[in-house]
Amino acid sequence: MNSASNGKIRCATPFRRVYVPAAAGDAGGAIGAACVVSDKYDSARPFRMDHAYWGPEFDGAAINEVLGDRRALIAAAGCTVEDIADEDRLCRRVASAIADGKVVGWFQGRMEWGPRALGNRSILADPRRSDITEPVIEAV
Repeated sequence: MNSASNGKIRCATPFRRVYVPAAAGDAGGAIGAACVVSDKYDSARPFRMDHAYWGPEFDGAAINEVLGDRRALIAAAGCTVEDIADEDRLCRRVASAIADGKVVGWFQGRMEWGPRALGNRSILADPRRSDITEPVIEAV
């Protein structure tokens, strides 16, 4: 899970196709063993782990229901919710919000499997903010 070391493997060895699974620890070992067994008994459909998005996905109706149930709590926290369908406009809006010092919750597609947020469930903020790494603990 050390990206600097993984990059050195690619640069300093003849290996060009290096894939490091999202859960490279004990959980990754379990899924790797399951893949070996699956390939042994179902060789017609070999499993290839080429991404980490194996978790659940939620449609717009499910998301709107959760947001609707928590609308007052969201507003009380000083937060807003926007649904922007145009990807270019969405990216510009998010970049602008981050540049303005705001924190953005990003929720799209299937959930990542493993210990890292990889872009589908992420909290985005300007890392130059000195206060951004301070934990905020509130009872909800």
